[in-house]
Amino acid sequence: MMSKRVRPPLTEAVEHRAGIGDVSRRIDSRAKRGLSLQPWGLDQARAAIGSSLHADDEDFAPELNVRNLVSSTAVFPAMAATDALAVACHTAQERRDTRNLHAVATLSLCRAALESASRTIWLLSPTDREERRTRCLAITKHELLQQGTAARIGDI
Repeated sequence: MMSKRVRPPLTEAVEHRAGIGDVSRRIDSRAKRGLSLQPWGLDQARAAIGSSLHADDEDFAPELNVRNLVSSTAVFPAMAATDALAVACHTAQERRDTRNLHAVATLSLCRAALESASRTIWLLSPTDREERRTRCLAITKHELLQQGTAARIGDI
C-alpha cells in the first residue's frame, strides 16, 4: 500500500512565487471581515422598542400565537447567513495548512449566505408596514408548506 505524501503548509512566500499572493491576501482580508459578523449572528437580537420593526410585530397575526413574527422571520435568515459565512471563512483561513481551498464547498456556503441575507433584505426593504407583514406571512406560509411536504416524505 502506498503511503500518502504529506505536503508542508503553504507559506506566503510560496504563494508569492506562484503568483497568487495578491489573491491570497484578498481571501484573508475578506475572511477576517466575514468572521467579524459571527458574534452578531450568534446573538438572538430583538427589535428595539419603538423601532419600525418592533411596530411591525405589535398586534400582528395574534391568531398564529407567535410573538415577534416579523422580526424573528427577518432575523433567522440573517443569523443563518452569518453562520454559513463563518464556516466559509474558517475554511478559507485553513487553506494553507490543509493545502485545500475546498472551493466548491466554500462557494456553496457563500451562496447560502447570500440567499439567506437576501431573504432578510427582501422582507425588510419595503417602507410600507403592511407590505413587510404581507411578505412575512408569505415566507411563513412557504416554510410551513415545505415542512408539510417533508413530513409527508418522511411517512413514506
